[in-house]
Amino acid sequence: MDKATVLEDAANYIQELKNRVKELEGSSGTMRNYMQDSAITGKRSRLSNSADDGSCSYEANFEESSSSCNPEIEVRTSECSLLVEIYSPKNGISLVKVLSEMQKVGLSVISCSTLPFADTTLLVTIIAQKNDDFVMTSPDLVKNLQLVV
Repeated sequence: MDKATVLEDAANYIQELKNRVKELEGSSGTMRNYMQDSAITGKRSRLSNSADDGSCSYEANFEESSSSCNPEIEVRTSECSLLVEIYSPKNGISLVKVLSEMQKVGLSVISCSTLPFADTTLLVTIIAQKNDDFVMTSPDLVKNLQLVV
């Protein structure tokens, strides 16, 4: 092989790689746009408890935190999926009751994990998929889970 052939092959290969990079950047941009859309359409709900009168209220604005003895429940929805996060005092939650309630209202639990935080708090993360019979709003789900916990 002479030098001209090697240089020509190298130039062709570099051109192929450039075209492949452009193709991948295009598909990456499409995926990035999809991810941003799903994040924008997601909804968050929280129920905070008032320690004074024992009443519960749904709040769209999350600046106030719930009482330290009651778990804080957060629900995020995206089309057919749900993310439920429960921040609870350690040993202050019955996970079996929560998962059972979610199945009763028409959710299929895909994943559930618990993580102890410090010595006092437990973080429960549940990923679920909506079944055809699920018709609740996020605030209603939060209220139902709060009653179970």
